[in-house]
Amino acid sequence: MERIFILIGIINQLATTRLNRVLKELDLSMAQFNLLTHFSNNPERGWAVTRLAEVMEVNQPAMTKTTQRLLKKGFLRIVQEHADKRVKAFYVTETGLKSLHQAWEKLAPDVIKIVSEWQSKDLDHLRGLLERLKNQLDESRD
Repeated sequence: MERIFILIGIINQLATTRLNRVLKELDLSMAQFNLLTHFSNNPERGWAVTRLAEVMEVNQPAMTKTTQRLLKKGFLRIVQEHADKRVKAFYVTETGLKSLHQAWEKLAPDVIKIVSEWQSKDLDHLRGLLERLKNQLDESRD
């Protein structure tokens, strides 16, 4: 079991290095990329900063900083959804989704090269196992 988590750590480091090279070209931080990825799963959903901080497992000041930077870039927008003016929801914009798409397009050749000799059934099996692991980790949060 220990070896599995060591391998996940190594893979995370290697993938993060590649992704950071691409993100630098697009003037995106990893935190901004991760948040845009989160929003892209359901672009019509609005999120309060507090809830975003919880699901992304960061503190609220860090999330506020990230959302403010994405607002300045036009990648997020704010909607006041309640009578309480302090309660606002963030939504991803088309510009934000396009920037995320650009990042994935720039990363694609490297990813394709890495898995070019893998069979599709192996990739499907890996994806299934990773989805299962992600779901179990997600469901067992503190």
